[in-house]
Amino acid sequence: MDGAGQLSSYRDVDALAQWIGNAEVVTSGGTSTLVKPALVPTLLFPFAAGRVAGSLADAGPETESQARLLLWSVERSIAALSAIGTDTNVDHRLHVILPGSPNRGTFGGDGAYGEVKSALDAIVNRWSSEKQWAQRVSLAHPRIGWVRGTGLMGGNDPLVAAVEAAGVRTWSTEEIAHELVELCTEQVRAQAAVKPVEADLTGGLGDNVDLVALRENAAKAAAGQASEPVEASATIAALPSPATPVQPTAPNWGEVEADLEDMVVVVSTGEVSTWGSGRTRREAELGMTGGDDVELTAAGVLELAWGMGLLTWQDSPKAGWYDTDGNLVDEADILSRYRDEVVGRCGIREFVDDQLIAPVADEEVEVYLDRDISFNVADEATARTIAESDPAHTLISEDSESGEWIVTRLAGSLARVPRRAALSRTVGGQFPRDFDPQRWGIPASMTESWTGSPLGTWLPPLRPSSTLVSAPQSCCRLCTRPMWPPLRAPVLVVWSRCARCSLVASSTRNAPVTFCRRPCLTLWPHT
Repeated sequence: MDGAGQLSSYRDVDALAQWIGNAEVVTSGGTSTLVKPALVPTLLFPFAAGRVAGSLADAGPETESQARLLLWSVERSIAALSAIGTDTNVDHRLHVILPGSPNRGTFGGDGAYGEVKSALDAIVNRWSSEKQWAQRVSLAHPRIGWVRGTGLMGGNDPLVAAVEAAGVRTWSTEEIAHELVELCTEQVRAQAAVKPVEADLTGGLGDNVDLVALRENAAKAAAGQASEPVEASATIAALPSPATPVQPTAPNWGEVEADLEDMVVVVSTGEVSTWGSGRTRREAELGMTGGDDVELTAAGVLELAWGMGLLTWQDSPKAGWYDTDGNLVDEADILSRYRDEVVGRCGIREFVDDQLIAPVADEEVEVYLDRDISFNVADEATARTIAESDPAHTLISEDSESGEWIVTRLAGSLARVPRRAALSRTVGGQFPRDFDPQRWGIPASMTESWTGSPLGTWLPPLRPSSTLVSAPQSCCRLCTRPMWPPLRAPVLVVWSRCARCSLVASSTRNAPVTFCRRPCLTLWPHT
């Protein structure tokens, strides 16, 4: 099972530990289903690390944030996860692989990295003196050297040949992964229960190796090998410039004869739809060529990815767009990397269980009625069957006029009502998955009732000039007219002229009623 969290947040660390150690049960009606059992963690690899940069002169909030992620959250995670199962698994130990390093400022310019790795040595020493947590933890402390192609060392890959020539072994990601897994065997864990296990995976890095001199020599060699100057390209890899919108000129309306009381003035508009904002929705409409394929510009992909939280702008350590793992994304790669993902998160698609709807079956909850409720049934047999389920709180009587029977549930009786209703369809128009309106500056107080499904407009009584409404019975709460036809089938709204006032009116394909778009919404016969 995967659990997501911001490991720089102590609250998220505690919440993750609580989620792992507690069972999750979903109750539907009278049935309880175990979704996730309570788990007792066995292995912990606290290897999460963002990019680090900065010298001693840059010490400040950024350095503190690095130390919080690389050190203090690691200590908090060890304490919280090892405490799980204290009462049920007395002899259990959490085996932790502490990612040590010989780097104690050797590379330079890597922020708090060197200090943090020194502090991990202190954690190993505290294992022998702090029994309150150490008795449920076993430690393996590998001192990891040069690993090629990683986010931390990838920028130094041009020095690999020079470093290996100096006698230092470098590791591939597959090789170092094999060595780390070897530290999780039963034999190593038994040794770590007695005292922490140290593992030297430095490959000779740090043993009188002058990395600064190697870096300078490699740079000189690269400059000397340059034969002919390469003509500079006229283009750069970057996002294309977005199209600049042109403000349309006002049309010649002529003399306006409409009464000001009947005139609607739209000061400004905003849109959030299944394709995000009005800009990205327009791009999607122009890019639909049939089927599931939708062409978007690089600017449209970037806006959607930002709105979904896939990309975030950060000013440090280097200004640019960063992904969810904290890695810098070249803006020239945004279109190719995120285009398919944002398209898959938008438009009409299959409903998922988002705690608002139940895609598979209705979920019911038991409630007690606070007042008497009466309803009709077709015959006496049905009425008596219902009464037998709760005779102390049920009354039945015959309706002499209609021939039906009236069933009355008295106040205090038990009833089942839907907590989440299953939809009659499995696909529909939804806001982009993980779309967060608060990114646009909309306050949380306005987004508390965010449903994820655009069932109507937020600007009553105005409606679009032409629209296909998929669930009109759900739109009546958003409109001023309470007489919207309660149809479950889709209805096509067609606009015409009102026979009484010549203003815009509406009719539907499936309903024999048309209403005027004036604020009074006067009904007039359908023709």
